[in-house]
Amino acid sequence: MRTSIFILEDNMTQVKTLTRYIHNYAPDIELCIASSKEEAFILLKNHPDFNAYLLDVSLGSADLDTDGLAVANYIIDSRTTTAAGNRNIIFITAFPEHIYTAVNDIHCTAYLLKPYTQKDLYAQLNAIFHTEYALQLKTLEGIYAKLNFAEIYYIESHARYMYFHTTQGIIKSRQYRLKELTTLLPSFFIQCHKSYIINSKYIDFVSPGQHFIQLKTIGEQIPYGNRYYSVTQEQIR
Repeated sequence: MRTSIFILEDNMTQVKTLTRYIHNYAPDIELCIASSKEEAFILLKNHPDFNAYLLDVSLGSADLDTDGLAVANYIIDSRTTTAAGNRNIIFITAFPEHIYTAVNDIHCTAYLLKPYTQKDLYAQLNAIFHTEYALQLKTLEGIYAKLNFAEIYYIESHARYMYFHTTQGIIKSRQYRLKELTTLLPSFFIQCHKSYIINSKYIDFVSPGQHFIQLKTIGEQIPYGNRYYSVTQEQIR
């Protein structure tokens, strides 16, 4: 059975963002999208089980609108306790005032306030699917590769290409820019140079005089720039 996620969101920009984030997370996840409470009820009735539910609380711009809460209650009431995804409800909203109801009455998995980040969403999906998020890359050959964080030694940016130096070899991709990766990777990844991000768990030693970082296992020397020196020193302590 394919993994599926139900989305309730009436803002098409938000829908496009969520779709892109989720397909970057795992391209084979099936999405079912509703833009209104009425449409949601119809889709939920015809599709009994989803692995997760991403619900906007207030459709439109009014903070008094709580259609998302009504849909969440319908999800809980219409599914048995053993149904897949029964409590995997993530609210995504611009309004913080409904958090008490969402957490204490509906017992949602998470309450994300807009603007949320891709990393925020992935942390919740990891908890639901019991996985450690790994970067989902599309290689230049059009093949999807999923890299666990521990597999990445360092990442190198050259022109428009990103070179992922990993335990599986070098993987070349154009999917991300270095700046975007700094917001996606966990804190033990350090940007030490305008063109390099390293996995600090592989640091062997740092040579301040020669401005390079020696990596364990592969023995490579990665340069670091003056503007990144203080950040690098702080993060590897």
